[in-house]
Amino acid sequence: MKRRGFTLIEILIVITLIGAMLAIALPRLGDVVSAQRVRSAADAVMVMHAKARALSAQHGVLIVMEFSAPSTVRLWSLEQDFTQTQYGSEDLQARYGTSFRESFAAWFQPGGMAGGGGIVTLTNGVDTRRVEIGQFGRVRRLP
Repeated sequence: MKRRGFTLIEILIVITLIGAMLAIALPRLGDVVSAQRVRSAADAVMVMHAKARALSAQHGVLIVMEFSAPSTVRLWSLEQDFTQTQYGSEDLQARYGTSFRESFAAWFQPGGMAGGGGIVTLTNGVDTRRVEIGQFGRVRRLP
């Protein structure tokens, strides 16, 4: 006689094996997600840097990229009549769950010159990434 299906013992063994594999994999998956969020925050800082440079050339004004601890990055312009125009703001804590301790600013002039800068250390308690905004406008990830 042909046997169809699985026995109860076979199903229980498969369920036990799947449970054991999940017990091993889930804690690592949380670490991977956490590390990815910090990498995404570092990428967002680099994108805002590129946006600041493009805005200064496009609008012909001085654009300031301001890092305000614990987690806000803001782009604004300083017009010739000393008025400010906001071009964007990113709360890295709300979006990526990351923060930083540093507060500094970098600025970009329409002719391509840049100044200020510093190193921002992004962290979420599990993983840390550093991004350097160079004095002359260069941006790069640090190890």
